[in-house]
Amino acid sequence: MSSYTANRPGNNSSWLSTGNQFRYNPLTGAMVQVSTERLLRAWGGEVSSPPSETVPEYAAECPFCPGNKRANGSSSPQDPALYPYYFVNDTRALSPQTKATPKLGHEDSSGLFRVMLAFGECEVVIHHPAHNLTLASMPPEHAVRVFSLWTQRYRELGSRPYINYVNIFENFLFGSSQRHPHNQIWASSTVSPVQQAILDNCAKYRLQNHESMIPEIARLELYYRERVVFENSDFVGIVPFWAEWPFEMMILPKKQKNSLADLNQTELENFADAYRTAINKLNALFGNDCPYSSGLYQAPTDNQPHDEGMFFAMFRPPVLRNIRTMKWMVGYELMAMPQRDLTPEAAAFLLRNPQGWEEFKARYMHRK
Repeated sequence: MSSYTANRPGNNSSWLSTGNQFRYNPLTGAMVQVSTERLLRAWGGEVSSPPSETVPEYAAECPFCPGNKRANGSSSPQDPALYPYYFVNDTRALSPQTKATPKLGHEDSSGLFRVMLAFGECEVVIHHPAHNLTLASMPPEHAVRVFSLWTQRYRELGSRPYINYVNIFENFLFGSSQRHPHNQIWASSTVSPVQQAILDNCAKYRLQNHESMIPEIARLELYYRERVVFENSDFVGIVPFWAEWPFEMMILPKKQKNSLADLNQTELENFADAYRTAINKLNALFGNDCPYSSGLYQAPTDNQPHDEGMFFAMFRPPVLRNIRTMKWMVGYELMAMPQRDLTPEAAAFLLRNPQGWEEFKARYMHRK
């Protein structure tokens, strides 16, 4: 195991609280800019309406509620014992490869214009019959069944010869067309550039250091403590040192894992607990159901050996200052690099201390 001295930036609060910084993400190789004085700017921008209506247990207009029909005419099951369940997305973004659709592509003579056909599977996982529940609010034992189904779909979809990566993600009140508790699985013929960069950097780190990067990050964060939000016996939730979104969180395994398929039953239950805790931390801080997009990073299913240990989960809520002020990636962030106003250490402080806004202002909202 590597040794680290206490005067490294990761464990020096005075260094971390200085003004403008560029922080490096060792997983992707990208940079993020931290500009703390922007916390002091007056806000005259977009403010959304506060959530007012109570979410019903059953919604007649929701295609995922029990007994209701989806666009293709199929009805959602009425028996609670059948939940969670999955179905092929009625408006899928990827279709399976068949013998009649060979893997075709095109490249012009310059090499600048290249295209290849995309193949895959798109599924929707319905978590619970109740329209008003979430993964965080449904009974813990039922939530574990959802994660067990994710594991089963990762294995089954990944076994198909044209599937090289199984993307499991959830959009809640953010980029989602339905409120009913559900998530999506897009199993793709291609490993995305971001996923490939993480895979390559994890493999390089393991080769150079003889240990896996993800659990080493978890070990160091538990040593420094400044960005830790919560932990259980198998997982730790942190605000990453290089976080792009203001209240971004990662769930890291304390031991090397490559995918959901590597988790035993206790570890799966603890992962479900960590996932639910992350949601509850956001809800506690912002006082309502907080919107978020979450996703799992796992080993590709491309029939190649993978022992990089790249399993982790990511939460990216689009919240800037409160649940009515959204964060948008615009201007400099779209054209140059992501930029954040508050340090990851400040965000972790608030997530740990949802009633600590006044202390937050005294500690972090002052000119350097």
